[in-house]
Amino acid sequence: TVPRLFCVPLLVLEGEWAEARALAAEGSTAANLEGGRRGAMAWLGVLAREQGEPELAWAQVHRVIPEGPVAAPDEHPLEELRLLRLAATLALDAGDLPTARAWLECADRWLAWSGAVLGQAETQLDWAAYHRAAGDLGQARQRAKQALAQARDPRQPLALLAAHRLMGELDTAAGRHADAAAHLDEALTLADACAAPYERALTLLAFVELRAATGNIAEAQ
Repeated sequence: TVPRLFCVPLLVLEGEWAEARALAAEGSTAANLEGGRRGAMAWLGVLAREQGEPELAWAQVHRVIPEGPVAAPDEHPLEELRLLRLAATLALDAGDLPTARAWLECADRWLAWSGAVLGQAETQLDWAAYHRAAGDLGQARQRAKQALAQARDPRQPLALLAAHRLMGELDTAAGRHADAAAHLDEALTLADACAAPYERALTLLAFVELRAATGNIAEAQ
């Protein structure tokens, strides 16, 4: 079961979500895999959220972190960080900014406790999404710039992709259309290099917003 679970992140990236979800569901019930089971539940939650099943996604969060955002770090911080970030995103989806902030502050504490480098850029992006939802586009852009820097050193292509895309979206909203195009071009190049169809689709949607903002309706369509 363990070697097959290692395939889940790659299957998610490649767009093979049905197979990834089946493996994650199987791993989430494995009695002999403590860390692996938590990782499987995290991916199951991520996929459930992306496929419009927030209740199932929340269930994975609560199974692993029943204490909620006041939970203290334990011996599996990196597996659970994905769930902390998922909880913040689910709260943002529901427009619940105070709950989202509590989960993000918990994620910050866990990152600081673990000393991990991986996960820092993604958490900055989640903070950027929080500030964007709160209407503070300046702070959102600052967080996105921090994520961009952290994703470059050490280089983390998927985090870099997401950071460039968010910078492009924020620059589109601010009317910085040339900067937006540069960031989105970088994001699209990374999506193609990583063979990530879903990330490519999200980036193309960001290009739609940019083209519409510049009046190029035909290209947006």
